[in-house]
Amino acid sequence: MSRNASISLDFGDGEHEFRFAIGQLRELEEKTGVSSFRVLARMLAYEPMADDRREVIRLGLIGGGMKPSEALHLVRTYCDERPPAETLPTAVAILQAGLMGVPDEEPGKSQGETTAPTAPPTTD
Repeated sequence: MSRNASISLDFGDGEHEFRFAIGQLRELEEKTGVSSFRVLARMLAYEPMADDRREVIRLGLIGGGMKPSEALHLVRTYCDERPPAETLPTAVAILQAGLMGVPDEEPGKSQGETTAPTAPPTTD
């Protein structure tokens, strides 16, 4: 994972780079008719609409640099022809990386940069 909303995950036939930037967020919202956060909430509640997970994965592949035709082929093969619950965790990880970044990085810090731990306050 990285600060630019990209994440490498195993999907279908191997490991792929996914990225969910502003263009992908806009297209997802256009296709679903709701905010990207609503799509994430539906997936986290195990109540996704039929195309939520496939569109997140398809758009994430395109954002990660894959040609749209190749992304569509992978999604048709590994989303449309498989049980929905199988690809739900992948879709959630992609969209979370795009919306929230990487959980173990602090905002404003570059990857690998850390902040020294602070001592707890003392009471006198």
